[in-house]
Amino acid sequence: MSGDAGTSAFILENIRAAYGLSGALEEDHRQLRLLEDEVNQNAIVIDRALLSLNGEINRQQQYVTSERTSLVQLAADINTGQSFAATARRATAPRAVATVTPGSFADKRPLVVIRFDKPDVAYEPALYQALSQALQRRPDATFDLVAVSPASGNPAAARDDADAVFRSMTSMGLPAERVAMAAMTSPTAKTPEVHIYVH
Repeated sequence: MSGDAGTSAFILENIRAAYGLSGALEEDHRQLRLLEDEVNQNAIVIDRALLSLNGEINRQQQYVTSERTSLVQLAADINTGQSFAATARRATAPRAVATVTPGSFADKRPLVVIRFDKPDVAYEPALYQALSQALQRRPDATFDLVAVSPASGNPAAARDDADAVFRSMTSMGLPAERVAMAAMTSPTAKTPEVHIYVH
């Protein structure tokens, strides 16, 4: 992508230099102007793609760095006989959680719905892809992370699941201050769920 950006700048420089050549006709200049406009448009597309790609690379590097740190901590805890769950609770600061109703998000479509209907739900790949796409469209986007529990279920279970998703989001490079947490019960939910909304 950087090579394409350099090639585009080189072509544009040569087009502009061609205006100074002697013996050119008005038609030649007209064609040069058309070509210059087209190269300028392509340069804008390339620059935007390069910016987006650099942002994606930075997010992936932060994610890998965070996961590497977690693995080192996990190895140290294993050596000292501590459990990973205790380590995760110790490393995560308490988050303010607002109690809301399903009507609060009735007019919004969730970006991601994670259903915790079995142990060890592998949600991170889909979550990472959804967050990356949302941030590509809106780099300044913020998110609502909602713990959804069945009407007859245990709200604490949904909250624990939401905490785990929050840790995943921040380990993927998303700043914690851009995630607001909430909790609600839903008559349609059969198992604990986590809904993520973007705004």
